[in-house]
Amino acid sequence: MAMYENSEGLDKEIERLTKKLSTLDPTGEDYKTVRQNLDTLYKLRNEQYKVDTEDLEKRDKSEAEMKQKADELEVRRQELAVAEKKLEAEKQQKEEELAFKKLELSLAEKKLEAEKQQKAEENDTRTYEIEVMKQQHDDDIRSQKANRVHDYIVTGVNTVVGIAKLAAVIGFSLMVSDQGYKFEETGTPTSKTFREGMKNAFDMVKDQFKK
Repeated sequence: MAMYENSEGLDKEIERLTKKLSTLDPTGEDYKTVRQNLDTLYKLRNEQYKVDTEDLEKRDKSEAEMKQKADELEVRRQELAVAEKKLEAEKQQKEEELAFKKLELSLAEKKLEAEKQQKAEENDTRTYEIEVMKQQHDDDIRSQKANRVHDYIVTGVNTVVGIAKLAAVIGFSLMVSDQGYKFEETGTPTSKTFREGMKNAFDMVKDQFKK
């Protein structure tokens, strides 16, 4: 019966023998032969049906497993897609945070540099002011020294001039006195010339001491 390679061939042969059996005498040898062949074919058909059923079940099971695998694979693919999107979002966030940190650092560096520059300028200005004040102080000291020297010179000159004037007055007074006594025979300073000379001498002395 190896010629029957599938259930369809067995079904056709069973159908043909069944029809032939219906035309035979149940008591005849042909009927028995055909009947034995039908029984054999039915056994084969049952076995084939069982095999087909098992194959179908295996196939269904295999298809179910394949579908399950496919579903699991799809779920896994979706999970990977979600994880990839999450990872991409986190990466983008990290890049933005890093860029912001870099911007903050750059601004802080610029601010620090500006403050350093400002401090340097302030220090330069202060140093310049101190130098100007020191120079002005030195100039004031030199000017004061020069003024004191000038005052000393003027005072010395005035003193010398005063002494010279006083000497001149005294000398003039003595001269006038001498001349006046020559014109006074009585020895009394009553001469008008003597009186005027003495008065002028005393006035010169007072004027000198007033200065």
